Amino acid sequence: MRASQVREALESAIQGITPDPPIYLSFKKLDAKGREVSASVMERTFTVTLGQIPRRSAVGFESANWWMANFDMQLFYSASDDVEDRIAGDFERIITRMSTFHTDHTDIMNTTVTAGAVQSLSESLLSAAVNIDISYRLTGV
Repeated sequence: MRASQVREALESAIQGITPDPPIYLSFKKLDAKGREVSASVMERTFTVTLGQIPRRSAVGFESANWWMANFDMQLFYSASDDVEDRIAGDFERIITRMSTFHTDHTDIMNTTVTAGAVQSLSESLLSAAVNIDISYRLTGV
C-alpha cells in the first residue's frame, strides 16, 4: 500500500459515515484545485491532505516495511445555531470509525486521531480540523 492509497481509503471511509440527523447530508470530498475554499463549500464537505512526508515507523514493528503517513482533515460547515452540535456529533462518528479503520485493511496497522481547532472562516462558514496518523505497510514500490 502506498501513502496515496492510504489517503484514498481514508477518504472512502469518511464518505461511508452516516451523519447525525436532522441534516442527513453525507460527507463529500472537496476537490478545490486551487480555488477559494469558501466558493466551493457545501455542508459536510471535507478535504484530506498530506500533512507530513511519509516516514518509516520507528516503534513496535518487526519489519522495515512499516511506514507512517500524516494527514490533515478539514470538514466545512454552514454557520447556524446548532453548528457546534453537528460538529461534535460528526467528529464522534469520525473518530469512532477511525478506531476500527485498520480492521478493513491488512496493510494498515494503526490509526491515531488528534483533535484540532474549530475556526470561523467567514460569517457563514466554519472549519473543523483533525490530524490523522496512519501506520501502514509499504508495498508496490
